[in-house]
Amino acid sequence: MAENAARNITAHLSPDRPFFLLHLSWPLYLDLLMQVLAGTIALMIVGRYSSATVAAIGNANQILVILYIALTTMSMASAILISVRIGSNDLEQVSRIFAISLLVNGTIAIIVSFVAVFFSKHVFSFMQVPKEALPDALKYITLMGSAIVLHGLYLSFMACFRSFSMIKRTLTVAVMMNVLNITLASLLIRGFGPIPALGVQGVAIASITSKGVALFSLILMFRKRIPVKLSLKSLQPFPWRVLSRMVNIGLPTGLEEFSYAMSQLFVLLFINSLGTVAVTTRVYCSTIALYCYLFTQAMGQASQVVAGYLIGGGRLEEVDRRTRRTAFLAVGISLGTTTLVYLFSRSILGLFTQDENVIALARQIMLVELALEFSRAINIIVVRTMQACGDVRYPVVIGLLSMWSIQVGLSYVLGIGLGLGLVGIWIALALDESVRASLYIRRWRQGRWKSFVGNNSLDSKS
Repeated sequence: MAENAARNITAHLSPDRPFFLLHLSWPLYLDLLMQVLAGTIALMIVGRYSSATVAAIGNANQILVILYIALTTMSMASAILISVRIGSNDLEQVSRIFAISLLVNGTIAIIVSFVAVFFSKHVFSFMQVPKEALPDALKYITLMGSAIVLHGLYLSFMACFRSFSMIKRTLTVAVMMNVLNITLASLLIRGFGPIPALGVQGVAIASITSKGVALFSLILMFRKRIPVKLSLKSLQPFPWRVLSRMVNIGLPTGLEEFSYAMSQLFVLLFINSLGTVAVTTRVYCSTIALYCYLFTQAMGQASQVVAGYLIGGGRLEEVDRRTRRTAFLAVGISLGTTTLVYLFSRSILGLFTQDENVIALARQIMLVELALEFSRAINIIVVRTMQACGDVRYPVVIGLLSMWSIQVGLSYVLGIGLGLGLVGIWIALALDESVRASLYIRRWRQGRWKSFVGNNSLDSKS
């Protein structure tokens, strides 16, 4: 019975199906788009409510990004392992991998929640958060931090569904979650009828409530749709090898993500020293930039799943060919989107603010964004595929060197030392992405990633 189920799943998930990458990518894109739209609409509402609140959410979200890293990377690691096991028709191992993913993410989330609630004030002080934004930042991160466990479990379930290519079903959940989030945020930020105006607290409550509803929906869907059983028996005897593989993939990747987030924290410290206008502009530009590389993010996630299937089937040359083609396509889409955003940047920025100082500065930033997105597209696709292949340490080393010497060091030199402000900082960010992209391309062309493929196999003794 299990073997027949495995064969049926593999046939459905065959990477040889026409346009299989796009088949996986577009629902992922719509999922990401809904998430970003929810945040954008909340930002529009908050922007008309208070610029200081926008700065507060921007600073708080930077800390949350760091706290979410371990959850995100462990979910990504489980998705890679599940994809490889699907490619080799092993549903028993899939059950163990997913059980470990839930256990690890749940445990990490509890620890991270404690840090968010009790230590964020000290971090905000280090970041030199503007005084007018500090109270709202503390309210927001306390509420969001207390519910991180929901986010951790949600990521684990989403990773499992994506590995089984059940992305359209998860898209339905994502749409429901984000519509609920937008509706609640609209009501709670300014108040409605007997509901008082909650401001930044309303943003957090809307996010937490919608995430809880989405998680419950995924659990029900998992029981009906995923052809593996989830029980404590999956952890008996405890699958230490599965945990070891997951950590071997997730830890280096997590270090790279952590390094990037921490470097962004220092960059934000520099931006905070430039004043509220710079902080607010950075929040708007970062939000708009998300739309420029959103489809590339979806393609990167899909490429990782496809690479896992192909690796499970021993088809390395196909991995090489598809990665090159995907990177080329991603660059074209990112550049096209960024160009359109720049051409219509004044109208787009007008949706967020009427402050001419912010708009003028943001338009300069979006011009630099053209160079940044070219390189970022390459980095997303190549690094995601390298991770699926087991070549996870090289991006960490390159990331550490480039992020701290160029992203942080040059941000200070150009933005603060030479007085170029936020524009100088954005130029440093673009140079960081460009240097890393050139090194990753060189690594891929050399074919060094092929020697790491066995690292993601649970059959390997290494």
